Amino acid sequence: MGLSRGCKTIALVWLSGIALLWSHEIVAVTPQSTGTGTISIDATTFEVDGRENVLVASGNVVVKQGDVTLYGNLGTYYQNLQKIILSGKVRVIREKMTLSCDQAIAYGIEDRIEVTGNVVFVRDDINGRAGAGRYDRKAQTVLLSGDPKVWQNRDELTGKTILVDIRRSKVTTYGGAKAVFSVEKFSGR
Repeated sequence: MGLSRGCKTIALVWLSGIALLWSHEIVAVTPQSTGTGTISIDATTFEVDGRENVLVASGNVVVKQGDVTLYGNLGTYYQNLQKIILSGKVRVIREKMTLSCDQAIAYGIEDRIEVTGNVVFVRDDINGRAGAGRYDRKAQTVLLSGDPKVWQNRDELTGKTILVDIRRSKVTTYGGAKAVFSVEKFSGR
């Protein structure tokens, strides 16, 4: 079922496989939801497949669940799997952390987000880049892979994978690790 282009947002509640539509916001409520309870999706247009429990959102897509917000150009929400795939200038934001990428897959039940393509990580003054990454919401970690690099000012770390522990402000590299530090930092200059 397609919805008109003039539609800004709609609300969706999935009960026993039946999609009910209202205006203003999308809300998916399921017994398997995490502690955050609902997912809201805002977009320019929606297409809902009630039989397959799939929603396709396009144009300025904004997905919110708890304290995490995702932005993209196109989003496909699979209600039965509690999974959403976003593509096109994707940003994942939680408090002071931002992950930018080409595509993100958010797994609601597992509370994790997989990001791929031109991944950029920013939190306070720690920056990173990689080909892929995984954000674990419960553990508050970001695992970067695919030629990852993390830096703070002029200091940088590289390796096969890099784990950023957000809670502890700790960065750990694995495999082929290399560190480059500013001499001024260690000499007290």
